[in-house]
Amino acid sequence: MFLRTIRMLALGWRWDTLRRWCFGVALAMGLGLGSAAAQDLISERAYFEDTSGTMELAQVLGAPFHQAGGILNRGVTHSAIWLRFVVRAAPDPGQLMLHVVPSTLDELTLYVPQSADPTRFQRVDLSAWPPKADYGWMREEGPPPHAFYYLRVANNRSLAFSAQVLDASGYRGMEIGRAMLFGSVVACLVIVLFGLLGLFAQRRESLNLLLALNLASSFFLFLAWFGYLRDYAVLAPLATKDVYQYMSLVDMASGICFHWVLLSRFGLSPWMRKIAWACGACFVGLFLGFPFLEGHLMMKLALAVTGLSATVLLILVPLALRKHRRAQRVIGGMAMVFLLVVAYSGAALLGLVQAQASDINLPAWRMLLTPVLFGFVAWMVDRDLRGQLQLAQANEALSKRLAADEAQRRQTQARFMTMLMHEVKTPLSIIQLAAASLARRIEHGSKDAARIQSIDRAVDDLNGLVERCGQADRLAEGAEKVQLQLQNFRLQTLIGDVLESVGAERIDVRTQGQVWIKSDYQYLRLVLLNLLGNALKYSAPRSTVVLKLASEARDGTAGLAVHIENKVGAAGYPDPKKVFNRYYRAEGARSQMGAGLGLWLSQEVARQLGTEIVLHAQTERVIFTFWMPTA
Repeated sequence: MFLRTIRMLALGWRWDTLRRWCFGVALAMGLGLGSAAAQDLISERAYFEDTSGTMELAQVLGAPFHQAGGILNRGVTHSAIWLRFVVRAAPDPGQLMLHVVPSTLDELTLYVPQSADPTRFQRVDLSAWPPKADYGWMREEGPPPHAFYYLRVANNRSLAFSAQVLDASGYRGMEIGRAMLFGSVVACLVIVLFGLLGLFAQRRESLNLLLALNLASSFFLFLAWFGYLRDYAVLAPLATKDVYQYMSLVDMASGICFHWVLLSRFGLSPWMRKIAWACGACFVGLFLGFPFLEGHLMMKLALAVTGLSATVLLILVPLALRKHRRAQRVIGGMAMVFLLVVAYSGAALLGLVQAQASDINLPAWRMLLTPVLFGFVAWMVDRDLRGQLQLAQANEALSKRLAADEAQRRQTQARFMTMLMHEVKTPLSIIQLAAASLARRIEHGSKDAARIQSIDRAVDDLNGLVERCGQADRLAEGAEKVQLQLQNFRLQTLIGDVLESVGAERIDVRTQGQVWIKSDYQYLRLVLLNLLGNALKYSAPRSTVVLKLASEARDGTAGLAVHIENKVGAAGYPDPKKVFNRYYRAEGARSQMGAGLGLWLSQEVARQLGTEIVLHAQTERVIFTFWMPTA
């Protein structure tokens, strides 16, 4: 049922829906990122790069510091960065919060001034794993307003980070922004993963699996980058440094493989395939060599392979799209935008380009860009499938036109059925209300009270019949399945109930003693009512209708064969090929009231009960048979 639901969602996934959804996610993401900004209390920033990575604070105090911007980036390096800053806050004591992004730094140490003496500091080790992005400390009396704070940062991956100091109110505002950002990303992730699962269940496209893998790994890195992993105990055991580095490799490799597979849909020449295999071999080598390579070297190789692969793809995509349609060129353009972002991110992490303050949120923006790319790819695949369908339609034009006519006829019949049920239920409700009103004025136990009860019972039967018709109608359209309520009951009870409704004067019942049936009482009653009612209506006047029940086992299960036999009347023989079609009526039967629903409805319900009604036309007689199990 779950995969069926997902497949139905995928079938209904259309480009207009994707476009509106992507716009909504972009708006939500923009609000989240915009509100994430809080009032930073740092008024002055300067940095010093310790190339040896071994200097202590006493050695750094007199070192030459350089003016720093909102983000510091030194690429993949063995150096340690010392950030010196001044906190512009109220003079009274209180808690301050240090917010550092990314939170996946190997070493993070804060030195807080203790008094007017510039050489006295409290050392606070903030290195933690699973990582977190926020650290608090109590500001005491003593430090002058312009005292220097020092932050030492080291990392065996890319050394790029941003630091902010916030007071209690600013931290609350930042938390709201982080919550909006997280909610936007999670909403985006859930919708896209459901879409990918549905498309894979429907089309078995490797693109969908690669994109799902890339999205899942990107989400894990997003959680670690912004310090969300610490908040979820379920993910905490997975948040080791080795897992983080492996997930980084999976993220890079799945993204590159996705673009190679996408490019292969436009056609790869032999030399392009060799490049693709070379890129894949490089990533396999990185996976195998991960335990043996030093952290900085591992990250440099991974970023270099990813950047080189992205650059090659950027060159090959326009070449592959030269002879394709405009729509596919748009898809290629979206892929190139994604590759440009990947190439820029890799260059920034390597320190080859100067990173901007907004680049610290690139993982969040990437969580937005990936679904947008997914939307375009899904649209492209859908267009390709529609093109194949159009070709098949051209080869089988006549059969398709007949299928369309049949579908239109079914829609017309469904609308008629809905209208009929609505029109019948309204007068039935009025009759039921009138009967209830009369019952209150009539003496209990009188003949009139019995008649009122018969009216009320008949209205209930009609209401039940209308409801069953509606349910069977939805069943025929595939909307739902009939919910069977299997129970054991006596056959004689069922026959007596049916005969009371249709009248026993012309019915000859031939059955064996007491027999117990295991079935759905109401549905089986409905089948018998329709078959006997049809037999009485269309048989010869004053003729007898035979209801015969005989023991018959099927597939090792004991049961009864039910035969309903009548003489052919003025309506003539029904067409065996059409008798169970909805709204079918024989030419001779059109003079009598009816909608042509009884036999169709009986057949639909009988199939849900595990049997099937069969028509046998004999000389001057019509016989309907079906089978039911005994208890």
